[in-house]
Amino acid sequence: MIKHTIDARNKSCPLPVIETKAYIDSLTADAELSLSILVDNEIACQNLKKLSTKMGLDFSYEKKSDFDYVVSIIIGKNVQNNLVEETIHAENIVVVIDSDTMGTGDADLGKILIKGFVFALTETKPIPSKIILYNRGVFLAAAVEETIADFQKLEALGTEILCCGTCLNHYTLTPKVGSVTNMYEIVETKMHATKIIKI
Repeated sequence: MIKHTIDARNKSCPLPVIETKAYIDSLTADAELSLSILVDNEIACQNLKKLSTKMGLDFSYEKKSDFDYVVSIIIGKNVQNNLVEETIHAENIVVVIDSDTMGTGDADLGKILIKGFVFALTETKPIPSKIILYNRGVFLAAAVEETIADFQKLEALGTEILCCGTCLNHYTLTPKVGSVTNMYEIVETKMHATKIIKI
């Protein structure tokens, strides 16, 4: 059995999961592998456990110290049969973001969380058909370089990024990605969505 190690220490959520999934997805159907992922916190271990459970893979982990964990995932033959194939646009999913932070509480943490959320959208399937940005959410398409880059990736995959024109005018912003929209189109988009994810 082949052994492979992924060093995901000092990488914030959701990178350990995304890097692990990307590696597993790259394997051939006849792969047999003992995969070790190095992480530095308990939460990363739990997130990798959820990924393993979803894929039907054997999981365990060992705590070496407070900031040193080794996650082990065993991958047997026909690994691709364990994965659920999803189409890029399975349904009309609309993501609505009305702030440049995520959640209440510490603003700096909120900015980290929203960047992580937008990045995760580029790595999961199905991707949203549309993302609506209004109020301070328009900053993510106009002033935050990390989220601008991720929105560009989503656009290339077919996601439509819609920025509220009234909000852009209010904050004197010009979007670097996406198109300008209005409240009528926002309402219409929501009314026709099969699923709305509000952040």
